[in-house]
Amino acid sequence: MKLEKKRSSSMDKIMNKLRSAQMRAQEMRRSMLANQAHKLPGLPIRRYHSAEPVR
Repeated sequence: MKLEKKRSSSMDKIMNKLRSAQMRAQEMRRSMLANQAHKLPGLPIRRYHSAEPVR
């Protein structure tokens, strides 16, 4: 096998793994957002801030 073809094959494998990981991450984000939307509908998200400014 030529070195050039071997490099191309390795790069294809890396890119396929990256694409697969990105798709899994996107699906996980969608799933988490859907779960959050169903958990506590109608309740506002409260954020507490300290009185002192952040430095």
